[in-house]
Amino acid sequence: MHKQDLLFELKKKINNISNFPKPGIHFRDITPILTDSESFNNTINLLKEHYKNQKVEAVVAVEPRGFIVGASLAVALGAAFIPMRRKGKSNMTLSKEYGLDYRANILEMPQNSIRGGERVLFFDDVLAGGATAKTAVKSIEKQGATIVGLGFLIELTNLKARDEFKDYEVHSLIKFKDR
Repeated sequence: MHKQDLLFELKKKINNISNFPKPGIHFRDITPILTDSESFNNTINLLKEHYKNQKVEAVVAVEPRGFIVGASLAVALGAAFIPMRRKGKSNMTLSKEYGLDYRANILEMPQNSIRGGERVLFFDDVLAGGATAKTAVKSIEKQGATIVGLGFLIELTNLKARDEFKDYEVHSLIKFKDR
């Protein structure tokens, strides 16, 4: 199957849950991709193909859904996996507060988990408003890493968060125009 056909099939699998977690928000549920081994494998293969020549040494991903795809991608790339978690779920951490459309949050990652100069890919399931990615980028760069890119399974293009990352390569497999 060609890449565009695979992407079309993956996009069809994503559930849209309207007015969740609050009115006006449309949650994109990737569970149907994760629960279908062929779809999940195609997702990882498409992402690996995109990043295979970028010498990624570590993948930093945000819980919960970013972990699932990010960890699998790290294995596929032969890279380390570094978890970025919500507050209070890890020890010896670097913390950074950020805001979302519907709540504030704090992200934490293990101290000294990234070596200075290491080539790091940030990965999350969705690029929406960009707050999570901005927070992660600051935390990663604070540790002296080189960010090789920001990767996402889904991008909500009408929110234009990509514009916030002009200095980085941003890659998303699936794009939606509505919110």
